[in-house]
Amino acid sequence: MSSNMTVEDKIFQWASGEHLTACMPDEIVIGSDEKMYNFIQEHITDEYEYCESKHMLGKICNLAWSAERFFTLIKKEMNDDE
Repeated sequence: MSSNMTVEDKIFQWASGEHLTACMPDEIVIGSDEKMYNFIQEHITDEYEYCESKHMLGKICNLAWSAERFFTLIKKEMNDDE
């Protein structure tokens, strides 16, 4: 893991690969929104070819947030069972 990448960044990176043809590299994830928008346009799937980059970034953020919340809840449940 890149020293500048948080767990949330890594989850976001994974989520980007679920909506794009490739996961965003570390330098894009921790870079500017403009770099993210450019990456999205270069790696958008046919399914979303008419979506704006800002909309796709929102979809990626929503998936990352949902995944992070899910794993936090699972971890809590597992700890409560012990």
